[in-house]
Amino acid sequence: RRALALQTSLESNLSLPSVALEGYVLSQLVVGAMRKFDFDVQPTSQDVLEVLYGWGAVNVSGLQLGPFTASCWQGLREVWITTPAVPSSSSSLDESSFRLLRHHAFPSFSCFSDPSVLPRFLVFGQSAPLSGLSGSALAGAQSMYGACAAFAERNRRGGVRGYFLQLRSLDDGYDPRRAVVNALTLIQQDIYGLIGTYGSATSVAVASIASAAGIPLIGAGTGTMELRQPFDKNVINLRVSYADETAAIVDFLTRQHFITRTRPVIRSYTSALATISPSFPSNPAVAE
Repeated sequence: RRALALQTSLESNLSLPSVALEGYVLSQLVVGAMRKFDFDVQPTSQDVLEVLYGWGAVNVSGLQLGPFTASCWQGLREVWITTPAVPSSSSSLDESSFRLLRHHAFPSFSCFSDPSVLPRFLVFGQSAPLSGLSGSALAGAQSMYGACAAFAERNRRGGVRGYFLQLRSLDDGYDPRRAVVNALTLIQQDIYGLIGTYGSATSVAVASIASAAGIPLIGAGTGTMELRQPFDKNVINLRVSYADETAAIVDFLTRQHFITRTRPVIRSYTSALATISPSFPSNPAVAE
């Protein structure tokens, strides 16, 4: 925004739709480096290099650059991508049609030219619906990007004791059979755990594989009692159970809105029985 404002203030016959972010940032880096000199003695090109390599990490227009070192001589440590802001079938596109996103997966590999300082990763796996039914696919994608955002936040701070966090996500299409194949595939890749599954049937299927392999399944996206009873130390639930949710709904309706009689409508008897049974109080005035 500052670059565009500067452009409009200049007297020029040029009409540019936008200013390249890269050009603006690199020029700001040059300006910052040159400000390091007092010019009592005219600096040389080697002096400029010494300033850049000795500067450390630099914040330029909100981007962290550097530090420039013998093992990493590029400024950005992360990959940025340009992506359409909104889906459009229009053939007319301008700068407002796109947005700039930080890549979520991992830091730049180019910063590690010395094999002795190659990045080390703590890898977790995920089987989630990334295609198929629109609602399930959306939930799976949201879970994946949420997890990646948290990992990227930690990685920008140097990771965990020198290790970077990485998520490997595989699409199960909300199909338990594909979820089992994905879980087995990920376990063979020496992951530390499985996280962020979505759906009862797929999560139960993955849980059985995780338990057999002795690795944790963390934060399954389901409230099914099958992941809560009987106890399985490999399954770490995040959300409350469907029984808890149903009980809270019943309590809210009866206590807050003075509804004295409720009657559940069961779509699937098998999955609903474990949910409904512990949820309704024994008081006949409340449940029928």
